[in-house]
Amino acid sequence: MGWVTSGGAKSNQSHPSLSAYADKEAFWKLLETLADVAKATDSSCAQVAIAWLLHRPSVSSVVIGATSLEQLQDNMAAAHLILPTNKVAMFI
Repeated sequence: MGWVTSGGAKSNQSHPSLSAYADKEAFWKLLETLADVAKATDSSCAQVAIAWLLHRPSVSSVVIGATSLEQLQDNMAAAHLILPTNKVAMFI
């Protein structure tokens, strides 16, 4: 994923629909927190996002759409990920 700054706003070149969020600071704060938690837990951002969903009492199931065996294995590892409570609160 490649972050680019254009005219003071960040945008994500790999997913054009995210450009709608480029000027929303809360969106970038959330992504930075997600990346920080991933780094702290030695996991991927996808694993952190999936683990967060799995631990939400209001979420009955999580549907993932893996396009490769590697992505499926990465996503499945989220089931065993324990997230730091102080960081998880920042996602809400």
